[in-house]
Amino acid sequence: MNKFILLTALVIFAGCSNKSQTSSQENEMSDSEREAVQNIKEVIAMGKIEPEGTIIKLAAPSGGIVKEIYRYEGGTLKKGEPIALLENDLEKIRTDQLRKQVEAQEIQTAIEKLALSETESRLKNKAALLESSERLAAGGSEPLQNIKDLQTEVETLNLAAERQRMSVRLSMARYDELQKQLGYAMAEADNKLLRAPSDGILLSLPVRPGMAVAQYSEYAVMAPAGRTIVRAEVDELFADRMKEGQKVILRYPGTGRVIAEGEVFYLSPFLSSKSLFTGQTGEQEDRLVREIKIQIAGKPQVILNTKVECVIII
Repeated sequence: MNKFILLTALVIFAGCSNKSQTSSQENEMSDSEREAVQNIKEVIAMGKIEPEGTIIKLAAPSGGIVKEIYRYEGGTLKKGEPIALLENDLEKIRTDQLRKQVEAQEIQTAIEKLALSETESRLKNKAALLESSERLAAGGSEPLQNIKDLQTEVETLNLAAERQRMSVRLSMARYDELQKQLGYAMAEADNKLLRAPSDGILLSLPVRPGMAVAQYSEYAVMAPAGRTIVRAEVDELFADRMKEGQKVILRYPGTGRVIAEGEVFYLSPFLSSKSLFTGQTGEQEDRLVREIKIQIAGKPQVILNTKVECVIII
């Protein structure tokens, strides 16, 4: 029994060893194959025409029913330019109400400040009169009752002035609070106007008047302003032969028709799994690629997201 187990283990070990050696031999390249790779002067990589900046999916800061559309697909956009407007009647009414309340509170604060100034003026006058009467009373020329009456009036005016100071502070605090509420209401109303976050081109606008847009949902897609480039992926076999400045010919796949020319201006510092055109027939899952970016020469008429064949001169 022990001999049978030992024999089985030896057979399994030998099989695994042969498989490992076979796999290692398959992965190794012969000298002639390496020489053939080094003699290649052109590398073909697949790529896509894209804006240099990332395509932006615009989210609505507020929800509501679409009221108006100001821009359409393919149009240019400037930063802050309106794209669409959501129903904003309630927000406008609320903003108008608060604006009137702010104006009324501003007037009320001014009235209370005037009342305080009047009381402080009367207090100053009575205090001066009390001081003068006290000097006369010291010489026996002023009745003591008059002094007591003046002292009562001064104390009463002091209390009235303090009360009015508190009223002014309260009124000013109310004014500040209304200002903040107005600012918030104006921001809410402004959120109903959907604007472009930067310069660019409007690629997609699926919403139309009468349609509902949920808060934070996607309502449009735009490409930021900038150069149009090609993002391509080069097989790991040629990754170390890529250099910035290499000339590239761009053509439609399968036709050989040249679209434009360009040159490599960016090389990824690492290899990664494929992200473009994954799932194609004959694709090897274990192959890594190096991403490159190609600047297109001139201003050819190209369509974003078009698949292109990149012939890189190495």
